Amino acid sequence: MTALLFDMDDTLYLRSAPYMETFLHYFPSLGSVSVQRLLERSRYYSDYEFERFKKGEITEERMNALRVVDTLQELGLPADLDLGMAFHKTYVERQRQIHLLPGIQEILDMARRSGVFLGMISNGSSAHQRMKYQALGLEAYIPPARVLISGEAQVHKPDPAIFSLYLERTGILAEDTWYIGDSYENDILPAAKKGLHTILVRWEEDPGSKTYDAAEKCFYRTEDLKRFLEGLLSFC
Repeated sequence: MTALLFDMDDTLYLRSAPYMETFLHYFPSLGSVSVQRLLERSRYYSDYEFERFKKGEITEERMNALRVVDTLQELGLPADLDLGMAFHKTYVERQRQIHLLPGIQEILDMARRSGVFLGMISNGSSAHQRMKYQALGLEAYIPPARVLISGEAQVHKPDPAIFSLYLERTGILAEDTWYIGDSYENDILPAAKKGLHTILVRWEEDPGSKTYDAAEKCFYRTEDLKRFLEGLLSFC
């Protein structure tokens, strides 16, 4: 059976929308801050502090605050832990109102009609990731038992073991499975190492600006991903 597994953050929806809403709540004027630079550094420090959290160096609460503080301080904006915690709380509230990217629902509808196995592997804490899973309406397509959250499994991408664990739990085969994610390092490289087919999606990047050799496919528009999956699923 063909299986499609998805990452969630920046694959099925964009974190940039609720993040920018939160940023503008605390800093109504961007001033000299570049939106692209802000989002780029936010993602960098999000990954950086998550690595520290995985190693047990900081608590989850401190990780969430430091992601904000690190980003704002690098950009020359005033920030301390109190602001970081308040910013994160507002950001979480904004994430309760997130929506699937245009075109993603059509892809999920098409996949569901085809009868393929649909699943998800996502990094993060159980409560936070499953809150976003509910907010996006993903339960209509991916049953909760087919969702693997790293905080529940105690193994996190880019550790390839999380993909092995998912295959063991569900019984699907690596050679029949396509994993779709936005991170080359966290999604594509470990999935490919375990023998899964890989699709990299870079919704906010200019086509051709970088090369991603390990990805079997790379798409910059949901329309192109849908077109490829239509061809793939027509043989299922």
